[in-house]
Amino acid sequence: MAEPEARAKGLVRGGRILLYLSLLMNFIIIGLVIGAIVSGGDRRGDRGPPRANEMGLGPIVQALSPEDRRALGREMRQTLRDERRTRGELRALMDQIVLALEAEPFDVAEVDALLATQFSEVEFRLGLAQRVFLERLEAMDASERAAFATRLQEVLDSPRTGFRPPDGALEDSKSE
Repeated sequence: MAEPEARAKGLVRGGRILLYLSLLMNFIIIGLVIGAIVSGGDRRGDRGPPRANEMGLGPIVQALSPEDRRALGREMRQTLRDERRTRGELRALMDQIVLALEAEPFDVAEVDALLATQFSEVEFRLGLAQRVFLERLEAMDASERAAFATRLQEVLDSPRTGFRPPDGALEDSKSE
């Protein structure tokens, strides 16, 4: 009789954890929606912290020619295949994080170590992207770099990307 009770308690604990995670995700989404409304959406100009897409490589990747994007992707995939973890290994790491989060007693040091491993993987991939991109830029001649700069400016000025400064901001910064 003790075995079914222990299993039932485990299921209740697991269900409780899922409930808490679900509530957390709901609060995050609600917070993002409220934050977007309060901040005024794209009308915030230079106020506030940068958005995630403003800190990443999004505009740079969008401005690359399709040929350059394919070449960079091939180079990154080859390097990642040779030097880093497979998708299965990354999934196993995430599974370890889930188990550590569910563990009783909770060991914050274990979660910290697992997250450090995950973050080092992200850091490696960002560094690789930067290195491959710079090598590609270095291989471009002056006209190719100028064309890339023009496309990048077009991406930044596009109202669809959210990078366009508020009306008059460019004129204000040029007059200073």
